[in-house]
Amino acid sequence: YQSADILLFPTQLEGFGLTVVEAMATGLPVVSSDNSSIPELLEQGAGGWLCESNDVPDFVDRVQSLWGNPAQREAMGVFNRERAVARYSTLGWAESYLEVYRAAALGEL
Repeated sequence: YQSADILLFPTQLEGFGLTVVEAMATGLPVVSSDNSSIPELLEQGAGGWLCESNDVPDFVDRVQSLWGNPAQREAMGVFNRERAVARYSTLGWAESYLEVYRAAALGEL
């Protein structure tokens, strides 16, 4: 990821999308398919672009657009890094579990 500028991830069938989260965590914008869990991970227009799985011209247009706009790549990368750390880091998961346990202990569940 260190030598990449954009993650292009035209998947047909994906489970969680760990590759997308890894790229986000390193501060890359992402162009990916709009299927499986990817739309839950990637915010359209803020962290990258979601394309229909078989729409090759859309993938090409989105990558070319990002390639020609370094400021947008940077902004999307920053957004993705912040989102990945907040939502998908082990510390974030641990804090989420603690919230559930606290709520259960207080009878709020």
